[in-house]
Amino acid sequence: MQHFVWGVLLLPLVGFLAGSLGTRLNNRFISYLGPGSVFLAFLCAVVSFLWLQGQSEAGRQWNEVAWHWTLTGTFHLDFGLWLDPLSSTMSLIVTGVGFLILVYSIGYMHGDNGYRRFFSQMDLFIFTMLLLVLANNYLWLLVGWAGVGLTSYLLIGFFLDRPSAVAAARKAFVMNVIGDWGLMIALFMMFILLGGVDFQTVFSRAQTLAYNGQVVNVLGFMLLLAAVAKSAQLPLYTWLPDAMEGPTPVSALIHAATMVTAGVYLVARSFPIYQQAPISLHTVAFIGAVGTVYAATMGLANNDIKRILAYSTMSQIAYMFVGVGVAVYSAGMFHLLEHAFFKALLFMCAGSVMHALKDELNIQRMGGLRHKLPFTHAAFVVGWLAIMGIPPFSGFFSKEDIIGAAYSRALHGDGSLWIVWILVVLAAGLTAAYMTRLYFLVFHGEPRDPELFANAHEPALSMRVPMMALMVLSLVGGFLAFPGGWNEMGAWLRPVFDRAAFAGLHPVPGAQPFELASLVLTLAITIAGFLAAFQIYYLRSPSADRVGAAAPALYSLLYHRYYVDELYDLVIVRPIKLTAMLVNAYFERYVVDGAVNGAGIATRFSGSWLRRVQTGYARNYALSILLGAVALVGYYIIGGR
Repeated sequence: MQHFVWGVLLLPLVGFLAGSLGTRLNNRFISYLGPGSVFLAFLCAVVSFLWLQGQSEAGRQWNEVAWHWTLTGTFHLDFGLWLDPLSSTMSLIVTGVGFLILVYSIGYMHGDNGYRRFFSQMDLFIFTMLLLVLANNYLWLLVGWAGVGLTSYLLIGFFLDRPSAVAAARKAFVMNVIGDWGLMIALFMMFILLGGVDFQTVFSRAQTLAYNGQVVNVLGFMLLLAAVAKSAQLPLYTWLPDAMEGPTPVSALIHAATMVTAGVYLVARSFPIYQQAPISLHTVAFIGAVGTVYAATMGLANNDIKRILAYSTMSQIAYMFVGVGVAVYSAGMFHLLEHAFFKALLFMCAGSVMHALKDELNIQRMGGLRHKLPFTHAAFVVGWLAIMGIPPFSGFFSKEDIIGAAYSRALHGDGSLWIVWILVVLAAGLTAAYMTRLYFLVFHGEPRDPELFANAHEPALSMRVPMMALMVLSLVGGFLAFPGGWNEMGAWLRPVFDRAAFAGLHPVPGAQPFELASLVLTLAITIAGFLAAFQIYYLRSPSADRVGAAAPALYSLLYHRYYVDELYDLVIVRPIKLTAMLVNAYFERYVVDGAVNGAGIATRFSGSWLRRVQTGYARNYALSILLGAVALVGYYIIGGR
């Protein structure tokens, strides 16, 4: 069994090493090596999943230690892999969706000069993400966490000749390091408070921390800081839209199955800590609730097809934050799974449109593409309906689990969560509005650029096959759970989260509730959002220009993304640059350079005096020896010993 689990982790690393070191490998071989290594890892993940399913619920946990690392005294840190339903689910998502994206990349990146480098870096990215989700302690989780940040820097900045891509990569790296700092502080706190950083130690001793105490809430906030940065949530989200400078398959991988989901995984994995820290857990829910609406509103006024999908990612990840924030962790993980399907599909559709239109991103130059790209149009419709949450598509089931959980928590005692529920329901309507706007501007109406339209064509078969697979998953994946009926996802993850009941944690994480009133109202708001966008962007009554002119200040605010980038530049970036300039002009010049130059001057001055002693005459040296001897004799005569 352990060989398959290690295969999940190490096979993508083998693909990276072979692709990086095999400089003479041709692109055809790379096309098999890159996706093939991840496909083999996926097969290993499937075998591991089936093995877990064959165990009793109490036995669905496996900890394989590779080596023991003794640090000091009795403290030692093991490096190993932790397989349970949660890590198994994540490994299936990372390798399964990752493989489909890599197959898609064969056609998308065909002819690119960095073809081998691209697949090598994608394999390395998947390896670091798998290390993150399979590590059996927080230290190695941190190694994977930092590795994901580093490899995302390489992939976002893949087009080295584009200054905008290099700047976007640097921005993503810097903002993720802020989260890395939070995770490191959390590790230090675990070591001091709980005596270790491995999962078994932390989870078994978490209940020893005072319930809702200041210390455990600070620990929860440090973990949340890491999650917010990696998952691009408020306020550390501005790197995500800029990350669209990377190739579209990179966007699909980062946004659908890997990087941005890491924060949700971290909160879910750390649930014993959050069950002791209700203030920090509520903060997770409120950050998520605000983020769902905040990101959705920015999608209403953007004209870049990939950036619109980036804001939709931020909004959907925020839904997952709400799920885990109201302590229904399996609901958040369920939406993470379904989101991987339909968001990867939507990004592939965006890449297909760009591929057909010579990398055009502006949706205002598109239109009428349903006739030229019928397959891409059909695939986009599936993804569009899934992300809106229209039954029976997958997004309906997973999103309803989260919204229903917030409603139930608010209804049965936690009144502050009514705010959360109202915001996520509103976000459902906004999601329908901006995604319907995107759909009609791209695929309906008359072509707004006849030259681009005339040359549009469907993608290659290697791009269409993964899209077909994701279409099927977006259609049937949601039936893992049915409101008021069965919930296979909750049952699968129950052995992970129900351990809280035996560990004495309070409150015990809950199961997904079914609330008919919440479901009906959410669907009504969603349909209202769709109808509003349909009226404006399909019937054009009123036109989009007229709607924007009715509230120009609001439109400008949304179009400029609430001026947050400008605010960060004014409050953080410019003061840092000014400080650096002053330090360089004064401290560097007069203190650092002065100290170095002063040492040189002192050496030169002392050397000029010492040179006078070196006369070259033997009599002067003999006289010096005599004076030294006299001095020593005098010292001992006077009283020296």
